[in-house]
Amino acid sequence: MSIPTGVCGNAPMLVMGVTRREHRATFRSASFFSDKQYRIAGITKDSSGNRLGNCVVDLFYTQDDTRAAQVLSDQDGNFTFLIGPSLACYIVAYKAGSPDVAGTTVNTLVGTAGTAITVPGYSGYFRSLTVNHTNVSSDQTDFPVLVSVTDATLATIGNGGHVRSSNGYDIEFFSDTNAKNKLAWEIERYVPSTGELIAWVKIPNLSSVTNNVFYIFYGDSSVTTDQSAPAAVWSNGFVAVYHLKDGTTLSAVDSLGNFNGTITGSPGAVAGQIGGGASFNGSLSNRIDLSAPVITTPLTLTAWFKPGSDVTTNQPVVSLQDGSNGNNLYSVLVGSGLLSIDNQDLTNGFTNPPTLNSVAANTWQYAAAVNISSTSRKIYLNADSANSGGNSALNNPINITTGEIGINRITGGVAFTGSIDEVHFANVARSAGWLLTEYNSQNSPGTFITVGGELTI
Repeated sequence: MSIPTGVCGNAPMLVMGVTRREHRATFRSASFFSDKQYRIAGITKDSSGNRLGNCVVDLFYTQDDTRAAQVLSDQDGNFTFLIGPSLACYIVAYKAGSPDVAGTTVNTLVGTAGTAITVPGYSGYFRSLTVNHTNVSSDQTDFPVLVSVTDATLATIGNGGHVRSSNGYDIEFFSDTNAKNKLAWEIERYVPSTGELIAWVKIPNLSSVTNNVFYIFYGDSSVTTDQSAPAAVWSNGFVAVYHLKDGTTLSAVDSLGNFNGTITGSPGAVAGQIGGGASFNGSLSNRIDLSAPVITTPLTLTAWFKPGSDVTTNQPVVSLQDGSNGNNLYSVLVGSGLLSIDNQDLTNGFTNPPTLNSVAANTWQYAAAVNISSTSRKIYLNADSANSGGNSALNNPINITTGEIGINRITGGVAFTGSIDEVHFANVARSAGWLLTEYNSQNSPGTFITVGGELTI
C-alpha cells in the first residue's frame, strides 16, 4: 500500500515550527488512517539525512489534536506505533534538549522510508457542524438540515480559501472525523469568490435530547467530480422540491427530477429566504406551471412567501388544481390578513378553511398546509398552527393534474404579488414537531447550526 509523504515516504515533507510548547525541533507528518488495525514504522533523521536516535515521537489524533501515544526512537532512530482501525492520526517528532523557543528555525526531523501497512486517507480540511438539540422540536429521521454559511476558508484557493473546485465539488459532508461515513447532500448555492455555501444535508437521526454533530470536509485534491446526491437528500416522503434559485437566473427545477416546473411569462429572480427566490407582480401571465404531483391525502405543502404591501386581497401562494378551469382546487391563500387553505370540488364547492391571523406585509414568512385526511387539515404560519373544522369537501378525491406557483385559476384566476421561495411537496402528513424543526432550520440557520474551527486532516 502507499505511504503518506512525510510519514514513511521516500520524498519527505518538512514541516517547520512548534506545534505545542513541549515540542522543540519538530517534524509533523501528514494525516493517515486505515479501516483496519495497522502499524506505522519509521526512522528519525536529521536534516542531512543522518539517523538521529533517542527522539521523542508523539502520535496525535487528527480530530482534536490530543496525544494518543508517545515513544522514543532507539539509538538508530527506529520507532513503531500500533494504531487501531479508522483512527485518523499524525506523528510529531522532536529531539529532547533542543531550544524551547516557539518559532525558532532549527534542523527539522523528517520521516523516512520504512515498513508500514497504512493507507493514505482524506487530505484536506474539515469543520464540525453542531445542531443544538434545543432547536429540534422532536426526534426526526432522515431530516434535511440547511447549512448556510459564508466563510473565507470556503472560498477557492485562488480567492484565498481552501476549496479546490470552483463548483464546490470537493465540499463534502460526513458523519465522522475520518471522512468514512458519507452523508447525502445537495448544494443549492456556492460562490467561490466569497465562500458562501447553501447546502442541504440529510441527517439520518436528528435528536431533540443530545446535540447532533456532523462534519464538512473540503480541499481534497483527489475529489474532482460532483459527489452530491440531491434525490437522496429528499427521500423521506418528498415528492417535489423547488428551491427557485439562484437570485440572478430563476430556475424551476425539481431537486428530485420528477416534476420540473415551467416558467411562464416573466416572474423575476430575486433574493429569497434561502438563496434565490421568485417574484410575481399580480399578473396571471407571470407564473410557474407545475406538472403537479398527484397527491391529496396525505399531503404536506410548505413554502416561504413575502407578500407586498397588500395582504387583504386574496392571493394564492401555491395551487394544485385540475387544469385550466380550476374547478377542483387546493390552494394556500393569503387574504384579509390571513393565511388559509382553500379547496373546492365540483360536488361540495368551497369548504370552510382553517385560517391563521397576522400575515405581515413585506416580510418573509413560512407556510405549511397539511392535508391529514378527508376531513382533517391544518395550516401553519411560522410554525404556529390552526386545526380545520370537520369539513367534508375532501370525501371525494380532488382531481389534481396540474399546479402553479403564484396564481390559481378559480373564477377567472387570482395572482400573487410578492416573492416566493422553497416550495416543497410531500406525500406524508408532517407532524408539528417536524414542521417546527424545519422552520427553525430555515428561519435562522446560523442559530440552528454552530460551525467549529478549521482542522487539517
